Amino acid sequence: TGPRQESKRYRQKKAASGRPVSYYRDEWLKLKGNLYDGNVLRLSLVEKEKVREGFYKRSRISGKRKWKTGSSNAIHMASIGISANPDRFVVPPVDLTGRSIPESRFAVAESAVGQGRVSLKLVASQPIGAWDVLNALQFAYQHIEPRQPKPGQES
Repeated sequence: TGPRQESKRYRQKKAASGRPVSYYRDEWLKLKGNLYDGNVLRLSLVEKEKVREGFYKRSRISGKRKWKTGSSNAIHMASIGISANPDRFVVPPVDLTGRSIPESRFAVAESAVGQGRVSLKLVASQPIGAWDVLNALQFAYQHIEPRQPKPGQES
């Protein structure tokens, strides 16, 4: 488990300093479900990590070797897609890019809302928890409105 596995490495290179750098992508949750109200939910949670590997550095004067530890940067991403049931719901177009989600560590990196679909790409720089994901799902679901019945029709 975890992102630093050989099978999850998608790129490896050397930095300008000569240090090896590895890039990992770990899609640890992928979900598609038909909801009770007829909508379809798609959710994907991904952790991307850039790891600068450690290396030995040789001293110019004494010639001794010293181990320099590496460092890592992680980005947590979520992709949420809700396809609304066209018989019961309408999705008015709105641009959500750049907004932060209330009570969540996520911020909206990309959004496509309208034409019966809510699609959000979310980014967090800190580790995420279950409440962050649930608040993001609630935020996405708030942009789906019930369809008003036509005059003369009963609901």
